[in-house]
Amino acid sequence: MTQDNPNRRWHDLYDGRPGIIEPASSTALEMFRATAARHGDRALVHYFDQSITAAQIDAMSDSLAVALQQRGTEPGDRIAVHLQNIPQVVIAVLAAWKCGAAVVPCNPMWRERELTTVLRDSGARVLICQDDLYREVAHAALPSTAIQHTLTTSALDFLAGNAVLPRVLAGSSREPRAEGNDLLELIAARHPDPAAEVALRDARPQSQNGFKVELAKRCLVHALDVATRQA
Repeated sequence: MTQDNPNRRWHDLYDGRPGIIEPASSTALEMFRATAARHGDRALVHYFDQSITAAQIDAMSDSLAVALQQRGTEPGDRIAVHLQNIPQVVIAVLAAWKCGAAVVPCNPMWRERELTTVLRDSGARVLICQDDLYREVAHAALPSTAIQHTLTTSALDFLAGNAVLPRVLAGSSREPRAEGNDLLELIAARHPDPAAEVALRDARPQSQNGFKVELAKRCLVHALDVATRQA
């Protein structure tokens, strides 16, 4: 039986390995940076027949973080992410962390009422949104929220230019967007300068635990309210 803690008998199955493992990184952003430093040339994201390396993701999220900072994003701010499962999710989340901001994940299945509630309650000032979701849902939700900047992107952006559309994206097309609001155009146009790189290194991701608990409570109350109205 385990000598240091007899109540944890499962430790006997560890074959001499430690019962507690101290992580090498204190934050998810530090963990990503360590991975990018060790294996930058390896694929981190696979999207249909395309692959994106850790180094490419790192560079793109750096550029997006600079663009967000130039739009006034500061440590502790909320950045809402309203996307399907596309590569831009990884880029957006890392960029937010590099600014020291908290990510507000928004379910792409939400309709106007749900999205409005979460955006309003979170106090997010930036929304990173898929172009079709912006047209169908977000555009109508924004007037009653604190959102000041909206960046849009397409599920088609990381596909090869001459590729046959995957069945799940059949019928999709890029939506027209206002100048300056296209996520990939911002990434391509802004490469971190030395001052920006210092700002990115000095930013500290803010704790989201309290926010997540409060958001979960509000979502639960909202879900119960909807269920009651439908009963």
